[in-house]
Amino acid sequence: MSLLAALLTAGVLRLTFRTLAGGWRGPARRIDLRPSGAAWMIGGLSVLLAIYFFGPLAGLALVIVVVVHEYGHVAAFRVAGHGDATFRLIPLLGGVAISKRQPRRSAPEPTKARAGNGPVK
Repeated sequence: MSLLAALLTAGVLRLTFRTLAGGWRGPARRIDLRPSGAAWMIGGLSVLLAIYFFGPLAGLALVIVVVVHEYGHVAAFRVAGHGDATFRLIPLLGGVAISKRQPRRSAPEPTKARAGNGPVK
């Protein structure tokens, strides 16, 4: 049964990656991982607090999982036309995917829920 689960998981991951293929890269057509100074400070605080409260291995694993999860939201934003999408880590709470502009049209609630929070003013 574990082989079947692994194959199904690999298939879902491949389908997700292909669906979001245009969103993994920024406007310059490369993967954009250049956070601002404030984002580095808050991200660093997130890592330090996670390590302090959960230990080094679990803390780093938690932060890595949150980063991968939020980057999926960023990819969804970019596929939807938000080239400026990024995310911020929130210490001990997780992260949030953000964009600086409003969407061109309103999407149904389930679509918005899958993509993330939306624009920040």
